[in-house]
Amino acid sequence: MESPCSEIAGDKSLLHMCPSLSQVAEDKDRINALYSPFRPRETNPAGFDRKLNFWTKVIEEYVSIGGKLSFTLGDLQRDLRFNNKTPACIEDIVKHGIR
Repeated sequence: MESPCSEIAGDKSLLHMCPSLSQVAEDKDRINALYSPFRPRETNPAGFDRKLNFWTKVIEEYVSIGGKLSFTLGDLQRDLRFNNKTPACIEDIVKHGIR
């Protein structure tokens, strides 16, 4: 199955499925920061928590609006691609959610 974000129409589909992402989609700097790997929490605890909360909300939207009953890390990496970027921090988000 092809990723819903493989083309521009796919990006629009992702933005519809994840309203939190649509709120920052036009801000390239914000997208770059959100899609980058986590830095150690000690360097900026508030920024770390904001990023963690953002992605947690996006995954909640992905599940509820997207009608997902289950997903894998690979599903998230594929389906949350935006502007040819894969969220480099998503594995950390999933690990945090498991705790």
